[in-house]
Amino acid sequence: MLAQLALSFDVVPMTCEVQQRYHSIAPCLAGVSTPAEQAQALNLGYSTITRWLLTGELARLFCFRLTVMAPLARLRRAR
Repeated sequence: MLAQLALSFDVVPMTCEVQQRYHSIAPCLAGVSTPAEQAQALNLGYSTITRWLLTGELARLFCFRLTVMAPLARLRRAR
């Protein structure tokens, strides 16, 4: 039987720089704080936080394009 751990977000170990960035912008993604507030809280520049947010958004769009849009385009060409 599989067991699932229930860890709070702050307890999850960060093993790479990408995870650290995600943890940094998570309050913005959750709508808890603005990029300006998060930048001030972490002593980072506003542009750094917004760049990380944009990079994450572009990655999601790219994955969507690969997993949803590309197969749809192939289906349309096959008709």
